[in-house]
Amino acid sequence: MSTAGFGVAHLSSEGKYILLTHQLELGHWNVAVEIVDSLSSQDLEDIPVLHYWSALTLLTAVVPPDLRRVVLAQVPIFAYDFPLASDEVGFNVRRRAYNHFRRAMATASELGCQQAATLNEEYALWLTLRDPNRSAQGKRRLKQKLCTEKLDLHFIHLGVQFGIKLDISQVENEIDRQVALRGGITREAAVARFALAFTKESPEEVANYVAQHFEELGEFLDEKQMRILQIRMLSRARLTDRATKILDSLVEDGLPQTEELRLRGVIEESKDDDLIALRKKQFERSQLLDDLVALVVELETHQKWEELFKYANLLFEETRSTQDAERFATALANARKTEQLIHFLDHHSDFVVHSNQLKFLYAWALYHEGKLVEARTALERLSDAHDDLNHRILWVNLAISVGDWNSLNTFIANEYERQNERSAKELIDTAQLAVRLDSPYAKDIVLSAVEKSENDANVLVNAYFLATSAGWEDEDNVSQWLIKAIELSGEEGPLQPLSIKEVLNRKPSWDRWESETLGLLTKGEIPLFVAARSLRKSLIDMSLFPALANQTQDDVRRRILIPSFSGNCRPVKFHPTEVTAGFDVTALLTLSFLNLLDQTFGAFKNIFVPHSTFAWLFDEKLRAKFHQPSRIRDSHQIRNFITNKLLGEYVPNVIPDRNLASQIGDELASMVAEAERASEDEKTQYLVVRTAPVYRSSSIEVEEVDLSEYAQVLSSCSQVVEKLKQRGILTAEEVKGARTYLQLHERPWPNQPEIEDSAVLFLDDSAVSYFLHLGILGKISAAGLRPIITSRVIAEANALIDYESISNEVNVYIERIRSSLCSRIEFGSIKVGRKQLSDEPEEPLLSEHPTTDVFSLAHSCDLIFSDDRFLNQRNRIEAEESSVTIASTLDLLDTLVEVGEISMEERLEHRTRLRRAGYIFIPVSAEELTLCLNASEVRDGRVLENAELKSLRESIVSVRMSNWLQFSIEAHWLESVFQAILRVLKSLWVNSLDLSDVIARSNWLVDQIDMRGWAHTLGTENGDNMVRTGRGLHILTLLAPPENVTQEMKEAYWKWIENRILVPTREQFPDLFESMIEYQKNQIADVTENILIEDSPE
Repeated sequence: MSTAGFGVAHLSSEGKYILLTHQLELGHWNVAVEIVDSLSSQDLEDIPVLHYWSALTLLTAVVPPDLRRVVLAQVPIFAYDFPLASDEVGFNVRRRAYNHFRRAMATASELGCQQAATLNEEYALWLTLRDPNRSAQGKRRLKQKLCTEKLDLHFIHLGVQFGIKLDISQVENEIDRQVALRGGITREAAVARFALAFTKESPEEVANYVAQHFEELGEFLDEKQMRILQIRMLSRARLTDRATKILDSLVEDGLPQTEELRLRGVIEESKDDDLIALRKKQFERSQLLDDLVALVVELETHQKWEELFKYANLLFEETRSTQDAERFATALANARKTEQLIHFLDHHSDFVVHSNQLKFLYAWALYHEGKLVEARTALERLSDAHDDLNHRILWVNLAISVGDWNSLNTFIANEYERQNERSAKELIDTAQLAVRLDSPYAKDIVLSAVEKSENDANVLVNAYFLATSAGWEDEDNVSQWLIKAIELSGEEGPLQPLSIKEVLNRKPSWDRWESETLGLLTKGEIPLFVAARSLRKSLIDMSLFPALANQTQDDVRRRILIPSFSGNCRPVKFHPTEVTAGFDVTALLTLSFLNLLDQTFGAFKNIFVPHSTFAWLFDEKLRAKFHQPSRIRDSHQIRNFITNKLLGEYVPNVIPDRNLASQIGDELASMVAEAERASEDEKTQYLVVRTAPVYRSSSIEVEEVDLSEYAQVLSSCSQVVEKLKQRGILTAEEVKGARTYLQLHERPWPNQPEIEDSAVLFLDDSAVSYFLHLGILGKISAAGLRPIITSRVIAEANALIDYESISNEVNVYIERIRSSLCSRIEFGSIKVGRKQLSDEPEEPLLSEHPTTDVFSLAHSCDLIFSDDRFLNQRNRIEAEESSVTIASTLDLLDTLVEVGEISMEERLEHRTRLRRAGYIFIPVSAEELTLCLNASEVRDGRVLENAELKSLRESIVSVRMSNWLQFSIEAHWLESVFQAILRVLKSLWVNSLDLSDVIARSNWLVDQIDMRGWAHTLGTENGDNMVRTGRGLHILTLLAPPENVTQEMKEAYWKWIENRILVPTREQFPDLFESMIEYQKNQIADVTENILIEDSPE
């Protein structure tokens, strides 16, 4: 035609039809598409069959070249995952094809060509099922055709592949009926029969089913392809002999050598455990699409993500299908190539539009890269998948990670409404959130989880501990959850019973572990959070909690020291607007404690925080609460009962029998002895209320102690209940409940006495616990009895109440961090680092802690703020293949002064707060010391320390009294403190008018630099040397008078030195004094000799 100068436009409608079919037959695909594009509406009206051929032509344009002839022949047998281009262009072409099939179907129906109409409908329905926006509609249409009494066999293979539940026996019967009616199998029956092969449970059954119906299937299906399917199925079942036999028959029928080699490779693969290597070789040799698909499937099956994404990318480029885009994206996600995944999906957004899986992967990738706000926006586009588990998990993670914790209450309420649709595990996960947020739905969700899975030990254990955390563990049946969980656990379960002996046997190793951990922390060899985890504590337990507790602790010896700063810290200079800063949680906690978060964040232009910051804070918010709120409530009751004189405090007046004390413990023995003595000396009855039996305290075996000789002073809790009933204090129901409870928890004492009116009752700890549980502790005195409890119970109650108070403060500081970060992350002024995931299953808790996570910021930040002594003892740390500067909050305070964010006085206030809180190794500057010392009064020759000076001195003393100072590393701090003190001391004598005032302040200063208090930091030998020589050198340094002072002041200074330093040294340390004299003589001799040498003639 082209030679004759004719084109498509010169042809009639019928000519175009003939040309189109010939071009398709010749495989001139692009030319065929051009013909279709040139068809007019008149052509289609004149030759209606052109709709069918136009649809097929367009369909070939969205199919890989190797597979185009398949779609020309029929709807593919494997229609579900048959590769179709799924980008925007591909979808537009597929929809054009669909419209042509629908028009062809309608025309065929009008003309009474039912077989042609059904064929077109089959193609149209397949394209509908493969369109994400219309797949649900397609499934409904498919169900209508298959879930009726009259089955349409044309659509059985689509039903099998697209998950329509079929009655297989009904389908088999219909196929047999059609065969009987028509005297043989039809094409649609053959395809349906073939589809049923894939409903079998194993590859061998698939091969056997095909073999069973091979002859009849062969009338319409390609026999060679069926034989190849058998070979593959038998190879997968490792029935290689049968597979080889079928292959040999194919070879005899003329199978091409290339295909023979491929199939022999398939059989050999089944004999080899390394299928991946074989399939790689096969693909590299053939470069065929089928071999690439086989390789990708094998890599996917074995989750070889690092290798998979390379080949999955090749497959996607070949097919351009949504399924292969999903496969490639999944491989990238699992290989943790989230940055590459985002890049891929950004450049293929037309695929993302049509795939919820890609939308999820995109949202998760953004989340992992720290683009939290963008991730939330991406998740919102999945509005039709709100009830999907993946959606819910990501939604919760995002809400936590951006600090939008209040929104979780809405999520909890929704999950409560849908609790019938959730599994027990999902409910437990929701209950954990609910308990943390004090949701009113927490209890009902826990109960629902238990009801759904009452024989699952993991669910029962979690439910019990959630009940304990929420404070309702004493309610009916809750304790039974733990008992049942132990019974269900077995050897591999979550709970393993231990005997007292086993527990005690473990104690020495735990003590060693604890001692070693504290030793490493003291030496600065592990981070604070690692030590905390090793000691089964949290970072806040070892930082913020003691900081708050120390505020009210006047005795410096009892303060818990906080190793946030190293004595080796050197000042780090920076300008906040010129650097990008990363903040570790240790620094955030300190800034929150000082209420400096907003001022700090306002000073910087670029800030990063670790990805795990908010998740960690969310966990710490729960951990900050006491794990048994019911004990806090009980403690308040005890304090109220004491205040209202409903309880008395036990004060021992006698020494108990030593033998008895060794058997039952000092406290109980003391009460027994006191009850015996008081009962003899007074007319009032004294009884010890203690549950029976009592076990020997000094034995690791469970051994009861015989206390029969003390029966006259021993009473059970049940006896007290009966007395309260007798006196009309308890109702019948209260008595019934108490009896039932106590029958499970105690035995009555043999021969126990009747409780008299006005008796004094010494309640031991277990009795207090039981009476609190029963709600009758505060009612005992109403019966005329005098209940007495131990000092230990009162002290523990007070300690728990104090803990509650501190816990509430901790949550205020956590909320302060959340609030400051949350708003800034929302507006983009604070960025979040990428999420760090450990490849080691045993290390995730360490790798996901913000202190470890902070090093992922190294490539983005110029410096990182960390208030962890292990980290800030170095000025730079290598991380993420780069080096980053480490600074601390102390450096930040100095910088905030320099840029005018805070004043010098405010910095002193912040340093004072840190010192009083127990933070150690805070530097002392001469200017700061001068300010504090001058602000303190002198009275009667002594300095009356103000709060700032006192905290400064106590901070130095606390380090001196401990083992925290590692002299070989942190001598810099001690030397700088001494230098500051010496500078201030000398400066006092310059232009001072009040000599007595100067002497008093000098005395205070010189008391702080006595080297003898630091000798233990060097060990025995070096410490002794410090006492002998180091102190001498400091004294010699003091001998030099201040510069620029009058002679009169110099003489006053020397006189003070003599009286305050030299005379006591000569009297107490004569050897040291003589060595100083000798040193001075040598110095004078050296100076004199140098002068003589300089004056002598050459």
